[in-house]
Amino acid sequence: VSSKMEGGLFIWKDKLYRLEVDRDDYSYTSLVIKNHDTNEEIFRFANNYGLASIMVYQNKIICIATKDWIQKGESKSKIKLFILDSPNSIEMSYVIKEAPRDELYFNTSIDYDDENKEFVIAYEFRKIKAYWDPFSIKFMTSKKLDDWQDKGSVMYPNKYAACPTVRKYGEYY
Repeated sequence: VSSKMEGGLFIWKDKLYRLEVDRDDYSYTSLVIKNHDTNEEIFRFANNYGLASIMVYQNKIICIATKDWIQKGESKSKIKLFILDSPNSIEMSYVIKEAPRDELYFNTSIDYDDENKEFVIAYEFRKIKAYWDPFSIKFMTSKKLDDWQDKGSVMYPNKYAACPTVRKYGEYY
């Protein structure tokens, strides 16, 4: 397994940065922001979170990531939002969704819908009941990053539909 998985690129004040998910033997260790051109590590945060997505909106860096673990047969999976005021400083962070005890959360994607003036998250989930249950994708929206609403839609509930990337095209996501 590669030690650098998932993440993304973003531009902050005319510099290109890279978010990496640092992993060790299938366990998340942290999220890492690096200067993309020099590979210099700028900031390490979000211990035990992974499968992240990142964007810049109104001079804030918005990052979401998941924990996808099981304890005593029940999910302890979460999606957490991190708002950074620079590539090396967290302004605030909080859990925006906790999984029901029978679901696990994995990959995430975040974007902003200018037309509807809301943030949109696509997140990958699967039921715990069987290891090879297919991954499906659910959606959430928020006007201000603090009032997340499940959209109730599931993409391909009985098929493998992993690694969501959410983008808006016309009236569709």
